[in-house]
Amino acid sequence: MSIDFYWRLPTHGCHNSLQTSGYERGDWSPLKSGNVAPGLDAHGEADDFTYIDHLAAIAKAAESVGFQGGLIPSFPNTDDPWAISPLLARETRSFRFMIAFQP
Repeated sequence: MSIDFYWRLPTHGCHNSLQTSGYERGDWSPLKSGNVAPGLDAHGEADDFTYIDHLAAIAKAAESVGFQGGLIPSFPNTDDPWAISPLLARETRSFRFMIAFQP
């Protein structure tokens, strides 16, 4: 019997630390310099690193260290997990996506 391990993908924003309260990734954070995704470059222009790019980097990292898949939560204010999954599937090789369906 084998056990599959899944990572949790943040679908509405995340911060760089549990010690800070401000979001710097995702749609909860305002577009500003210092944000990871979306963010501004040194000239104040959008850096073209979207939140989907950020989620793809998380999925690739989780896949590379041995996680079999990722949980994509479904909450009222999150991005649609049914749209996120195929976008991220293009970026990984064998990573599986488990959508948390909440009726």
